[in-house]
Amino acid sequence: MALAADLVVQPRLDALYADYRDEAKPQAVVAMTMVLVARDASGLREVLGRSYRREVAMAAVSPEAAVRAWSTGLAGIFSAFTADLRQTAP
Repeated sequence: MALAADLVVQPRLDALYADYRDEAKPQAVVAMTMVLVARDASGLREVLGRSYRREVAMAAVSPEAAVRAWSTGLAGIFSAFTADLRQTAP
């Protein structure tokens, strides 16, 4: 599926943190709002706007484990956004 050049994705990072409250089950949290905007002669129009959030279990309490889990969470968010685009794009 090809998208027209006048469509712009506006991502916003809403949350990015590691939750160590339960050291036996640490989690990495990432949340984003993704907005697809169409530009035409009348101006800007929002085509799609959704918030996505992923909580991913971490293998350990460490910065490296947090980064790996955030990467997994972001991949899940972008995968969900891509699926939503396929259903919504003009």
